[in-house]
Amino acid sequence: MFFFFFYILPFILIFFCFWLPYKIGKKNIGIGISSTLLIITLLGLRAEFFFIFIWLFIVAVSIVVITYSALLYFKKPNTARIVTVILLLLILLGILSPWISDWTFTGNDARKMLKERGFVLSDKIKILSNESGGLRDYSHTFSISVSDNDYKKIKNLILSQHNYLGKASFEGYPQHSDSAKNDIITYEDENFYNWDEIYNGYITHYFIQLDKHKNQLSFDEEDN
Repeated sequence: MFFFFFYILPFILIFFCFWLPYKIGKKNIGIGISSTLLIITLLGLRAEFFFIFIWLFIVAVSIVVITYSALLYFKKPNTARIVTVILLLLILLGILSPWISDWTFTGNDARKMLKERGFVLSDKIKILSNESGGLRDYSHTFSISVSDNDYKKIKNLILSQHNYLGKASFEGYPQHSDSAKNDIITYEDENFYNWDEIYNGYITHYFIQLDKHKNQLSFDEEDN
């Protein structure tokens, strides 16, 4: 039922994108907008990313068109302009939200994410890089510099895990037990001390690396 509504919603909105402009005497505009959205929707049905990008685009544009046309129908042109501007700003904020979250990412955010994995940092840290993105497959990566004291604590935590493999190398990530819902494997290679963790049965994957040659840590989270 949910998926049926999910697929049918764009077509319902497209109908109103034609009907409401038609009712206020803007037939050609209604035909132009609705036909364009219909073509994009039909093409999007064949694309794997339809569920996210095309669907969201159709819904966002339709809401703006329908709201503006409905307010004009009720003889409220000034309100129509104000509400339309607000909706467009909200859509713009939604589009820019991944970049906004990157710009506003702080050391406290990094501390909190590391603490959730068992790494408690006591001293000042510096963010070296930060990047996040993805809708269906979300990922978040950041790198920080840490103090000598925190470096030693992180290193000891990695080496003291019961699943510590010693020196090892893998093509990609190490293989966890098929029966494990939550599992941690730690190991070291030539350049890094590595922490590889699955959470909730591979739905979330954490990979943490501590550089052997400098006081730097990288954190990578992937949600599938």
